[in-house]
Amino acid sequence: MNIEKLISEISSFVWGYPLLIILIGGGFYLLVISKFKPFRYFFHAIDIIRGKFNDK
Repeated sequence: MNIEKLISEISSFVWGYPLLIILIGGGFYLLVISKFKPFRYFFHAIDIIRGKFNDK
């Protein structure tokens, strides 16, 4: 087995399910650590986009 084939096998394995699990797990971890702020302030962000807080 040459080095190119070894690197190719390792790369194809890592870019599969392990990376998917790490990305989803890391995202969920950050969501919990931030106390679900992306969900808590979602409607506030929509109100800002609609211009509810603009000074007239």
